[in-house]
Amino acid sequence: MRNRSSAALIRQVLDPTVYSLLETSWASPVPPGRSIEWILDHLLVPPPITTLRVNAVDAEKVEDVIATATKLFYPRDVQRHSLLDDVLIVNHDTVSSSEGLPSRTKQREDPRAKECFVNSDRGCSTNCHAATSISTRTRTVAAGQESQFQRDNKDHDEVVLRTDQRKGLKENGGGQLPVILVDRRCGQAVLRGAHVFSGGVLASEPHLRVGEMVEVFTLPGRLHKSKLAVECANVQRNQEMSSIHSSAVAAQPSELPLHGQKSQEADAHHASEDIRAGGEERSTSADKSDPESNGELRGGDCDCGRSEAQNDETEQEHLASVLRGTYLRAALPERVRKTGIFCGRGIIRQNLGQVYAGKPGIAVEMESAIDLSTLPACLVAQNLPSIVVGHVLSPQPGERVLDMCAAPGGKTLHLATLMKGHGLIVAVERSKTRAEKLRSFLSTSSHASIVEIVCGDSAKGTWQSTQLGMGSHGRDFIGYFDRVLADVPCTALGLRPRIDFEGLTDRVVLAAAKYQREFLKSGCQLLKTGGTLVYSTCSVSRAENEENVAWALRHLPLMLEPAEPFVGTHTFENGDRGARLFPPGEAEKLQRFCPSGNTIGFFIAKFLKTGTG
Repeated sequence: MRNRSSAALIRQVLDPTVYSLLETSWASPVPPGRSIEWILDHLLVPPPITTLRVNAVDAEKVEDVIATATKLFYPRDVQRHSLLDDVLIVNHDTVSSSEGLPSRTKQREDPRAKECFVNSDRGCSTNCHAATSISTRTRTVAAGQESQFQRDNKDHDEVVLRTDQRKGLKENGGGQLPVILVDRRCGQAVLRGAHVFSGGVLASEPHLRVGEMVEVFTLPGRLHKSKLAVECANVQRNQEMSSIHSSAVAAQPSELPLHGQKSQEADAHHASEDIRAGGEERSTSADKSDPESNGELRGGDCDCGRSEAQNDETEQEHLASVLRGTYLRAALPERVRKTGIFCGRGIIRQNLGQVYAGKPGIAVEMESAIDLSTLPACLVAQNLPSIVVGHVLSPQPGERVLDMCAAPGGKTLHLATLMKGHGLIVAVERSKTRAEKLRSFLSTSSHASIVEIVCGDSAKGTWQSTQLGMGSHGRDFIGYFDRVLADVPCTALGLRPRIDFEGLTDRVVLAAAKYQREFLKSGCQLLKTGGTLVYSTCSVSRAENEENVAWALRHLPLMLEPAEPFVGTHTFENGDRGARLFPPGEAEKLQRFCPSGNTIGFFIAKFLKTGTG
């Protein structure tokens, strides 16, 4: 069976100015025989693993938590990270031994059912290997194996096309599974592990029944301006049977990727930590987006590119209004397969007429979804680079720590855990709504008692602390903190999977980089001499990362220290791509996570304050 290849490549999805900016200033090593475009194409697909952080420091408790996770995610394989004792890796496409675990039917995995999501001519492999891997999320569901939804709907759910029948069709070279088209935000959430909820469904082939197996596709960003929407409308008008139109409203966001109605627009990618992609507040709750900020700046407030973002949003809404409730007839399903992004296979769980009429609930139960809604308090779903950030800062019990951009709270909780509940963390969040969600998130942990949550702008120092003194403003605490974490607003250009880049131009990237320097300046002022400042982003652009580090070294009393422990790669300075930013050996102190590995793209720099100012 040939691997599926998507016609959508990152070059076609990204704004040309952004793509050119990334390509001409790339700062990570390129694997032999590969290209920068090959690396960036990984942004369109999810990592093949889910990472969990053990929310404990006692060795005995850690072992108990590992045993809990192993049972919780069985039969998926759960392994301890080789370098970080508090990190567990859940492999999407491997199963663990049943020894010592409750007796359950082990999922059968047919290697022929593995899919690749980018053009196979570009060297995509079904092997999950760092720096050369692409997720192989789709697996065959064992015939007769019942899900909770099947058990709940036995009276009216009949699996129309079972696994063994599908295998026969594919092996004989005939037949294709029907297509369901979802909006971009829904597709992005599905790629991150969610089911398809009714609010995200745009169109489908006709005559689909509850229990039928389907393939879910979405349309990538800049490709939506193709003629597909117009063709759908024209074909629809020519049919004797009019399609069902609805006023279904997109599902609202949730802080965690719950398997309820709210989770369709939640970020099911590693639940709740630190990808604040601007313009995605409606769809990805784990993204730290701020509805008051620029449409593509993660939490920022610069307005460069705001009009472009608004226009693109209008275009996206227009597309949804044209497609929603239509039937894909004639050659349109094949057009979707060729131009769309494949999100996975699933089983229809709602009558599509009810879906288009706005009935809430799960419309398609996806095979590859990972339920992170019932994690015990001892486990936190968190991106691997976000966990590494806490270890690089390495706060000690009794210290005073400033978290400049704290929501949704995964990093803040990690810092409190590393401090064993002793000391003080001032967690600043600009958005009142997100500050309240942060408070709710931290309320379940005893270690979080050392965290004071304040609402304000840490870049400007306009926040007030009650624990540090009534009426005291952030700018009054010059040289007060032992350690500062500046996980700053960014363009989220390392987020994966990401297929929604609307409104993101080179001007937005450069404006974001300029805004981020305000956090570096403010954080440095509040840091004591000899203290540690860690700067991080979930972007892969050099402007937001290495260039800002170089700026800080020129203008602030800071010096670089190795961003240890090194789990990602070192920054790579290629003399052919412009002037070097750092003296020899300095770039090696910076840590990058390349999106072609098993994580999102990420950047970490560690500074030591050398003097006043």
